Amino acid sequence: MLWVNKPKLSVVLATSLLALVSEFARLWGRVQFTVQICVYWGVRPYFMLARWRDAVKLYYSRRALADLDERLLDDIGVDPAAVKAELSKPFIGSPSGWADDRLRDVVNNQPRYDGAAHADQFYQGRRKVIRHRFRS
Repeated sequence: MLWVNKPKLSVVLATSLLALVSEFARLWGRVQFTVQICVYWGVRPYFMLARWRDAVKLYYSRRALADLDERLLDDIGVDPAAVKAELSKPFIGSPSGWADDRLRDVVNNQPRYDGAAHADQFYQGRRKVIRHRFRS
């Protein structure tokens, strides 16, 4: 008969606690990034409205491009594969081709989400707090 050793309760609790802390750190990174983006665009209200208008115009132009038949696509010199590639791009991700240069700079300099970096910042912040508590 084959005996299987069950892990001790402390090992199970430690692994589940570690998983819980890592999940919290991942979620904390997303919350931190969301606040960072809201502040970034909140202090630039003109560019926020310009970005919104640009995204809406880009959406409508892509929708109009999708409605063109093959004859009209040949007339403007665009093949259906290029149209399909253009329609698969997200309209929020980057500014349109006719956007103002200042708007392009603001959009390209906005913070990008990097989950690992935000989780590392969370852990470093917790380490500083814990060290401070034990030194006092």
